[in-house]
Order: sequence, then C-alpha cells, then structure tokens
Amino acid sequence: MLAPTLACALFLACAASAGAAGVVPAAGPWHALSAEGRPIAFEVNGGQVTNVQFRFRWGFCGPFDVGPEGSATIEADGHWKLEAGNNVSIEATFVAPDRAEGEIVALNRITPVCPVARTTFVAEPGAVPFEAPTAMVRANVRTESLANQPRTMVVRRDGSLRFYGLHWYEFNEPSAYATGHAYLRCRHCRGHQVRRRAVVVRLYRLTQQGDQRVYLLVHWALRGKLPPGFPAEGERSLG
Repeated sequence: MLAPTLACALFLACAASAGAAGVVPAAGPWHALSAEGRPIAFEVNGGQVTNVQFRFRWGFCGPFDVGPEGSATIEADGHWKLEAGNNVSIEATFVAPDRAEGEIVALNRITPVCPVARTTFVAEPGAVPFEAPTAMVRANVRTESLANQPRTMVVRRDGSLRFYGLHWYEFNEPSAYATGHAYLRCRHCRGHQVRRRAVVVRLYRLTQQGDQRVYLLVHWALRGKLPPGFPAEGERSLG
C-alpha cells in the first residue's frame, strides 16, 4: 500500500499530465505546425479560443483549408474543442501558459469518400502569417491568366478543348488532380461534332516563377464515347 505522501505526489503528477487546471494561457495569437507540417493558428481572448484556422490533409482526398470560423470556450482543465463542420474538429489542452497540445480529427466522409484522418500539434503564443496557397496555373492559354484552383480551363487556343466544373484535389502539392467535364469540338468530324465528356485533369511540374509557384504541364484523360480518331488522353505545356 502506498504511503499517503507518495500517493498524493503520484496523484498530482497524473493530474498535471492529464489536464491543466488553473493554467491561464497567454492572451493573443497562437500558432503551430501539425505533425504533417501544415499551419495552425488561433487567438486566446477572455476565456475563448477564436479565429481558428488550419490546414490539413484528409487522406487521399487531399489538403483542405478551414477557418477562421466559430469560437470555443476554454474549460476549467484547459481543454477546448471546435467543430469545424463536414466531420472535422480541432481540439487542444493548455498544459502551460505557453503550450497547448492538440489534435485535428477528420472522420470518414462518404461523398466524396474521405477516410478517417488525424494529426497532432503543439501550439505556442505568437503570430505567424497563415499564408494562403500560392500555387497557380495558366487557366487560359489565350490570355495566359493565372488562377488558383480554376473552375474552368482553356487548353487550346482555338477553343476546341476546354474543361469546366473542375473540382480539385491536392492543389498546391507537386501534382494536383481534378475531376470535371470537357467541352471538345472535333474539326475533322462530320458537322464539326461537339461533345461534352467527363474528364480527369492532372497538373504537375510545379515551378517557382518570381513570387508564384506555377504548374507548367497539364495532362487530361477523357471518359466516355469519343468521335472516331479523337485521342482519349492528351498533354501540353502551360509554361
């Protein structure tokens, strides 16, 4: 049987490691990097955690940006939790005035199919710029306009092939993917047939150009029945 003083010491040690009752976190901005190296930021004011924003990777569904939105109350044990929507939550416990240990959890989502994903982080006081994604692509080969996650792309100067309704995955990663539809015009076909088909688009060769990172190559794969002689796949430079 443990001596009272030893039992008390063990109890206090366990309590300190399990929670942070009585800890008053530093007011103002906090920042962290998750275990996968993605940014997290929030603010502490008047017993509340506000302006929470973070970036995380949801399995093969790719990286996502959340916030800033909502607020969370800091509980007596230093814990707080914010439901960010779409089965995603972020929570942490202030274990010291200058340290918070937390976790981001993304539960399984059926549409699109995204598996359960978790990542941990350790936050500390201080402001660090939460930079917006900077990867860009020339979404129109005629105007050479740059865009981040464009909904439409014109990949031939004569307008005979363009993509629309694009939904992106892993944009800002070395390779980005999108699903959507393609408008194609077959000039050698009878009546210059126009077809609309499903398409999978891949951007790669992400290269720094001045202040921007730009994808220089695009590859596409068309789905469904195509005009005779019309290639199902293609690739071109966007540089």
